[in-house]
Amino acid sequence: MTVIKRLMVFPALILILFIGEAHVSKAFNVHHDLIKSAQLKTSQDLIASSDLIILAEIQGVSYQFNTGRHTDIGKFINYVQPLSVKTVYKGSEQHDVHLLTTGIYPLPKPENPLNNLYPGAIENGTYLTFLKKIPGTPYYQLNGGWQGLYPLINGRTFALSGGFTRFNDLAPKDINHIIKTRNGEFFSIKISII
Repeated sequence: MTVIKRLMVFPALILILFIGEAHVSKAFNVHHDLIKSAQLKTSQDLIASSDLIILAEIQGVSYQFNTGRHTDIGKFINYVQPLSVKTVYKGSEQHDVHLLTTGIYPLPKPENPLNNLYPGAIENGTYLTFLKKIPGTPYYQLNGGWQGLYPLINGRTFALSGGFTRFNDLAPKDINHIIKTRNGEFFSIKISII
C-alpha cells in the first residue's frame, strides 16, 4: 500500500470510530447523572409512554447518592425509594420496584421552577404512579415528573399542579377502567391504521 493510500485510510478509520462511538449509549450512573423531568402533552401520552402504571405505597428513602453536581442554590442528590406495589394497571407484575428521582439539597423554595424539573424524594404515602424504566438499571423514574404522580387522599386520587385532571378524584376501583379505556383507544387506532 502506498503512503498516500495509507494517509487516506487513516482519516476514514478515525471517522468510522468516531461515528461508532456516537451511537453507543452510556448507561445511567446514579453517582453522577441527573433525572430531569419532561412534561407530556396529554394523558394519553402519559399512559402510552409509561412502562409501568401502579398503585403503590412509597416507603421512605433507601439510598441517596450525591452526584457531585450542583446549582447555585444546592447540590443534586439522587434518591432511591422502594415502592410496595398494591395494584398493577399496566406492565408486568412487579414485587421489587425502586423509584429513582433527582432533587436539590437543601430544598428550593416551593415557587422555584427547579422543583418541576427535579422533584426529589417523594413523601411517604400511597400513589397512583406512571413510571418509565431507566435503561441499564433496576430503577424506574416518574414519567412526566409530577404528571406521573397522583397521591391517594381519603381513598381518591389527587392531581398535583401540572397533573392531568383525567386522573383526579378516582377511587382505586375506577383507575383500571380509565387506564384500559385509554389503552383501548390507542390500540384501536393502531389497528385501524394497519
